[in-house]
Amino acid sequence: MSKPASRLSLLALPVNYGKAEAVRQGVLRARRSNADFVGYWDADLATPLEAVIQFRDVLDRRQNVELVVGTRQSLSGHDINRTWSRRLLGHCFAMVAATAVGVRVHDTQCGAKMFRCGRLLDTVFASPFQSRWIFDVEIFARVRSVLSSHTDASLHEAVYELPLDQWREQSGSKLKGSDYLRAITELSSMFAQYTLWQSSEWQVADDTAELEEEARALVIPFSPRVGTRRGDADDERRDAA
Repeated sequence: MSKPASRLSLLALPVNYGKAEAVRQGVLRARRSNADFVGYWDADLATPLEAVIQFRDVLDRRQNVELVVGTRQSLSGHDINRTWSRRLLGHCFAMVAATAVGVRVHDTQCGAKMFRCGRLLDTVFASPFQSRWIFDVEIFARVRSVLSSHTDASLHEAVYELPLDQWREQSGSKLKGSDYLRAITELSSMFAQYTLWQSSEWQVADDTAELEEEARALVIPFSPRVGTRRGDADDERRDAA
């Protein structure tokens, strides 16, 4: 009897690149599977995995939608377990992000998102994010930039906000004052790069085949100097020697 194919795989990066780069590399690896859709979920599963079916159904029904994002709205009949302080901070952050990078999405930071595989996905994830803390906002900024430059679709048409049936805030996630300062700093940088300068680094390439081939690479090279743990950097120097 033949052994069934594994439905799980592990991508182990050589050093600690941070969450933003880990997510990007994971999306690029999943893209190699020739799947129709690729998404990512927070590891604490605050959004249950069962919600994947709802995200997929939206992309199946709505061919114009490129990205489905979870929204943690406290609606009647929905089980959204989130403290009032987190809810207020999230609302304020979404307002600031909308002003900074023109992203009018109610919940940019929900860790459940699913893309339709194609040129937009390949372009958005083709290069490392400049933000290590609020890279979700940068994803929307890149999506908006590509849509406005190369298609007639708007962010409102290409992005679908899906109210989650259930979301459970997990213990152990603590934010410090310095974290909010870092978020403001990164938003300011994104405002300059995506709104003032209109950087074209991740716009759709003319050669679609070449772009898709680059996006399907196992691991795109990324400098470990930024955000690398001291021990990891020492190990890398020893290996190089």
